[in-house]
Amino acid sequence: MKLLANGCSWTQGGGLDLNGITRQELDQVTWPKHLHDLLGATDFVNLADGCGSNQRIFRTTLDYLLDNKDEDIVAVIQLTEESRFEYYYPMDIDKQYENINDRWMKAKINNLIPQALALDNCGNIADIDGFDKHYKLSQERLVYHTSDIQNIYTYIEHCEALSSLFKRFNIKYYFWDICDLPNRLPEPFKTFLLESYPWINYINGSWQYWEYDRIEINVDSHPNHNGHKQLAQCINSAIKEDFK
Repeated sequence: MKLLANGCSWTQGGGLDLNGITRQELDQVTWPKHLHDLLGATDFVNLADGCGSNQRIFRTTLDYLLDNKDEDIVAVIQLTEESRFEYYYPMDIDKQYENINDRWMKAKINNLIPQALALDNCGNIADIDGFDKHYKLSQERLVYHTSDIQNIYTYIEHCEALSSLFKRFNIKYYFWDICDLPNRLPEPFKTFLLESYPWINYINGSWQYWEYDRIEINVDSHPNHNGHKQLAQCINSAIKEDFK
């Protein structure tokens, strides 16, 4: 059995002081690796990326499953902040189905993250392909075309899409959420979300606030090295009955 994990920086290993190491090395100190060990899985893959959205989580999970249809997989998905999204900034607008991973731009309300921008010789962001103009247009779109209620519906859409995807591939799956959104929504959204999907931090009818060690209290709430081990233990405790 292979463990498939996806999420944002909480799953990627954001904030850990590991400058100069490869992504493969970073994966070895994050909760998916520790959970892999606890479950006795044969392998694991960590698709998470810092500042990523639930939209990115669905896209990259779908891409992975389309390329690995016959694998024996269990999936643990860490849902992230609901106002994040992504959009594609094409290299060549005449190529209808161009799909270059680095051209997917991460975005959040009032905060675009130009993932594909290069750095100049001084370490500053260097404009490519007229990105400054594109950035301005995107900011204007964000200001006038997003809202909290829209984000709620979009969050539910991504939960439904992921659930359907895993069922289609006959994959056992679990969700957890760092932002506590399913538990803090107004009715009837809250009831629908909590009753519709396998939340592993919703146990015996109540939401579980997992305690874990932070990188720096009141400054950076990302899990530190021990925090990743603690999160793996929390997840393992929540799902272990299914693996007996």
